[in-house]
Amino acid sequence: MSFAVRVLRAASFRALRPRLFDSVILAELIETIKTQYNFRQVPTIQEVAEKPALFGFGEIRRDSEAITIEQLTVSYVGIQATSVTASTRTSTDDSDFFLDELIAWVGKKYRLDTSPVFAPSYHSVLEVNFEAPISQRFTELRSIGQEMTSYIRSYGLQTCPEFEVEGFSMHIEPTPTLIPSPLAFSVQRRLGAPYAENKYFSQAPLKTKDHETILKHLDQILSP
Repeated sequence: MSFAVRVLRAASFRALRPRLFDSVILAELIETIKTQYNFRQVPTIQEVAEKPALFGFGEIRRDSEAITIEQLTVSYVGIQATSVTASTRTSTDDSDFFLDELIAWVGKKYRLDTSPVFAPSYHSVLEVNFEAPISQRFTELRSIGQEMTSYIRSYGLQTCPEFEVEGFSMHIEPTPTLIPSPLAFSVQRRLGAPYAENKYFSQAPLKTKDHETILKHLDQILSP
């Protein structure tokens, strides 16, 4: 099967000034956002007071195309920032487009200083089909898989297939002063998919297009 990707989640995060909406009447803010972007799911005032405000399935037009905003989340991160997150199933470019418009519009309407306090961050989740399995680039670990398989078969499960590397992950050493802290990059076989399909689940702290570039590079490394 040739290289192919499918977007499962494309989330963009913005960190704005702390407690940004304290001067705004919550009921009005919720109704205004719901009406402006046609959100079908909105939080109650009590939910907003107790936990992050979650809006679901809104819409925005970008040129002639309608983009579905699967989720909008607004929450206070202690005294550090107001976190505003948007996710789509198209790309982080679309999520960014929505957040840029939302933040500018809300800032102007309520006369708020919407300056960012930290750099933006991203969470891209893709389904990817590689031309070859990841395990063929971990040949040094094959003996471990064979040893595992041998033990299992010795327990009586003679038909057990050989254990192999299903994926890998990369991360950074935790650094408390690094805000926002990037999420891990990982690639793992897609649950339920036959191994012959070479179908994997991958997540990364990247924009969608950059995540796809990384996976294309990985596919080149895996290809015979």
